Amino acid sequence: MDRKYPLESLILSRSYEGSTKINELLEQRYLTNDKPTLLLRPTEGEKEKQQTLLTKLRQSKTQYQNERKKDQTKVVFKKYIRKCIKLQKTLKTKITKFQINDVSTLKEFQEIPHIEEFYKLNELWIGYIQDILQLDLVSKKPIQIPQVLVKLSSADFNGCFIRVLKSKNSDIIGKNGIIIYDAKNFFIIVEPKDEKDPKSIGGLKMIEKKGTVFSFVIPLYDLNQEEVEDNDDNYLEFSIIGSRFQYRAPDRSGRKFKSKNVDDL
Repeated sequence: MDRKYPLESLILSRSYEGSTKINELLEQRYLTNDKPTLLLRPTEGEKEKQQTLLTKLRQSKTQYQNERKKDQTKVVFKKYIRKCIKLQKTLKTKITKFQINDVSTLKEFQEIPHIEEFYKLNELWIGYIQDILQLDLVSKKPIQIPQVLVKLSSADFNGCFIRVLKSKNSDIIGKNGIIIYDAKNFFIIVEPKDEKDPKSIGGLKMIEKKGTVFSFVIPLYDLNQEEVEDNDDNYLEFSIIGSRFQYRAPDRSGRKFKSKNVDDL
């Protein structure tokens, strides 16, 4: 048997001393099948490689699922924006066609976003911006304007209450509201309803950044205080040149802005 199966005999000789036992094992092994077969077990190194490969596959699958969820979030949000804009167009059409004096009675008005729903978001943004600017709300020490401007240029403005100061589009001058999405080329805001105008609907408004100057204020006091004097000493007011903010918020956070002349307004 050892001459017929020299390789198997050599391997088994490392575990068994006598040739009798080796021949017996080989006879049992090839009793029904005369074809020589060598069975090898994977080493520990192979197991580690297999585990590493499985880990990489799981990680890539998790990453793909996370990216897919992000894409789905964008799709859902865009559908929501389109739905709201369509409802607002329907509202304006009904108001004009049927001479409706009180829009609050219409079904579509109840389904569009209202600024009251986003006051909490604005409060969170104020706390966030006060924190990153490291404002001293107690002693109100003078701030370093250059450092503040650098931090503001990379800040997130979702939740900020802004107002249009200047624009090439005269129809949007004076528009104001809370930013709910800081897109690359637009600020999507929820504007308040004009209480003096019963036909005013408020709702979503897309304000183009290019050719527009925005303003916003930052309170120099804690919003939880009960009584605060309404004067200029309690606020910081800044302006945003929209043409210089035509970046997505994540991209803007790592970008360095350089001082240069503004001649496109």
